[in-house]
Amino acid sequence: MSSVLPRLSALALAFLLVSGCGGGSGGNIGGGGGGGGTSTTVNVTFTGGTPSAVATQIGSGAFTAVSPSGTLTLTLPSGTTTFAVAFLCQGAVYAETDAYQTVEEATTADGTSFTWPCFAPISTGSTGTLSFDVDSSAIPNDSTVEIEALNGDYSSELGLGEPFSFQAPVGSDTVEILAYGGGSVPVSEVLFAAKIFTDQTVPGSLNGGATVVLGPADETTMQSITYSNAPGVASVPESNVVFCPTGAVNSNFCIEDALNATSQFSVLPGSATPTGGTYFVQAADGYQYSGNSGSGNNLVWAATSTSGGAPVALTFPAPWPTFTPTPAALPTLSTAYSGFAGKTDVSQSGSFFWSPTMTSVDVYSMTASENYQNGSISITFPNLSTIPGFLPLPASGASISWFVSVEQGSIPNAAGVPPLNTPIPSVQAVSNSGAYDVP
Repeated sequence: MSSVLPRLSALALAFLLVSGCGGGSGGNIGGGGGGGGTSTTVNVTFTGGTPSAVATQIGSGAFTAVSPSGTLTLTLPSGTTTFAVAFLCQGAVYAETDAYQTVEEATTADGTSFTWPCFAPISTGSTGTLSFDVDSSAIPNDSTVEIEALNGDYSSELGLGEPFSFQAPVGSDTVEILAYGGGSVPVSEVLFAAKIFTDQTVPGSLNGGATVVLGPADETTMQSITYSNAPGVASVPESNVVFCPTGAVNSNFCIEDALNATSQFSVLPGSATPTGGTYFVQAADGYQYSGNSGSGNNLVWAATSTSGGAPVALTFPAPWPTFTPTPAALPTLSTAYSGFAGKTDVSQSGSFFWSPTMTSVDVYSMTASENYQNGSISITFPNLSTIPGFLPLPASGASISWFVSVEQGSIPNAAGVPPLNTPIPSVQAVSNSGAYDVP
């Protein structure tokens, strides 16, 4: 569903389930090493869209611009094992017009084949009016009905029994009708019913003009989420859950299942999930917070997936003490965390964002694999501003929100979308975040 990312993208969520745990140890890692007596080829595939700018770094050399395309091939000379790929994608993630700049740092020990997603821009093609009525009065606890047209980034909400129309991409579309209500905490949201219509013509009337009636057959059932090792100092653990049906081609087709849920998530009815799919569950627990400028918000994280809606058990890692980075246009973020000592598949991620205009957000995210870091306990964002197509540096006085995490486990994906059709193992992470003004 098109609102999965904007609605679930509290700073920590958007940058963890996806940027952080995403490609640091090599999203969709392939086999093979390199750096021996011959050159090594590294292949990168971008999904979801084509970057508007791409640059590569071989070894310790400078970043060099390359022509943007959906695929990228790097040739590492004999004896060179490290590389980095920078790319910029345009798409609506946090505001109306966003630029998302990403750097992935890895080595041939992480693999030689990588898949990283690129945010596709909101559809700007022709639109038409899609009209319909929805009756959700039979759904207990229902407070909001949400309508999603999946071929573009189009969605809206309506009150109970309210006739409705909105603009959607012209052509044949799949439309989701989703009924939500409040959960056990004030800001939570739970999916109570879902109905899917395929092959709907826009412009036109949904369901042939007949009222869409949500009834018992459309209701979800509840499944449990349990937690272990939660710090429990400042809050109870809260989970965000996304369901991605089998065959989903982008995050628009995923459904926000639960927001800030404490102990349960919704299992969709079979009629709404004819191809099956995967539930991605991510939980966070805060243990230290200060709202003063420059101070941090500390969280422990756990994530996993389940097919078919089985119960979920999540275990949190040990907490990470807070810290404050030195304010700068390109910050250096500490990754000094000992809780994953001796474990493999560890990566370090950082992100920061700012608003150059009232309706736009610039995001700069980077991930470094454990092999690339080779014992380093900080990450520094490279200056890409002199390369055509990449973001200028934040101006003096710009308000920066930053986020840094250390993760153990692999979500085979990076930079802001659920991994769709690829189940994930158990993942643990710790994070710090905060804000400052650029000097």
